[in-house]
Parts: sequence; C-alpha cells; structure tokens
Amino acid sequence: MEFQLRQANKDDWDFIWSLRVVTMKDMIAQSYGWDENIQRSYAQESLTGKLILVYGVAVGVITLSDWGEQLHLTWLAIVPQMQRQGLGSNLIQYCQQQAIKLGKPLTLQVLRNNPAVSLYRRFGFEISEQNTSDKLLMQWNPKSS
Repeated sequence: MEFQLRQANKDDWDFIWSLRVVTMKDMIAQSYGWDENIQRSYAQESLTGKLILVYGVAVGVITLSDWGEQLHLTWLAIVPQMQRQGLGSNLIQYCQQQAIKLGKPLTLQVLRNNPAVSLYRRFGFEISEQNTSDKLLMQWNPKSS
C-alpha cells in the first residue's frame, strides 16, 4: 500500500490523541494501567513525528528518533480500519531503509501483548532486552540482514 509522510503539527493533536486512545489504551490498561496524563505526554511527543497519509487522508503516525548509536522507532500507529492491509509492512521497510542510510541498527520498544510483535519478528527484529515483564526492546541490524 502506498503512503506519504507529512510532518505533524499542532493542528494534528486531536487525530494523534484519538489514535493513541484507539490503538493503545486497552493494551496499556491490561499491562500496567492507563494514566491519561502520561499518555497525553507521549502523544505530545508524536507532534515531532510524521503523519501517515493514504490518498491524502491521515491514517497513522510514525516517529523515528536518531539516538546517536541507533535509530529508534518511538511510535508507529495505524487506524484500525487500515491495519492488516500491508501498510505496516511498508512502513517497517521504510524505517529499515532509513537505518541502512544511517548505518545504524533500528530499535523499538513494544508491549509484549501487542500483536505487532509478530510483524517485527517477521521483518528480522530480535528481542534485545526484556526491560520489564510488559515491554520488549527489539532490534534490527542492517549488517545482519
């Protein structure tokens, strides 16, 4: 599925917040409890990321951060009605291409109960650390792929 990326801005706040609620609230509540103030601060960070557009319509958000030694996928979320159509796969490949360009590993943190864990594994991500009982740190190394 083809997509475009556009820098997020303050006018995108309502979309980003509603996306966080619809895609993350149940998983976070099950794992360690939903704290609205904390989650709003995480969503606020996504204003530094990019909106994912399909046919000009916002369908998700992606935030990549250069952490020096690694490129970190801070958050990737797609509206439920656009999931399981290949868009997530295309976005992971996009992130991997960015990591290759920088010559850095691509890392991410994911809730253990998130169905996306299987997607990340399919694209060569390996668990690098289990920092809590609820979260996994995963890494993809362009040199080994």
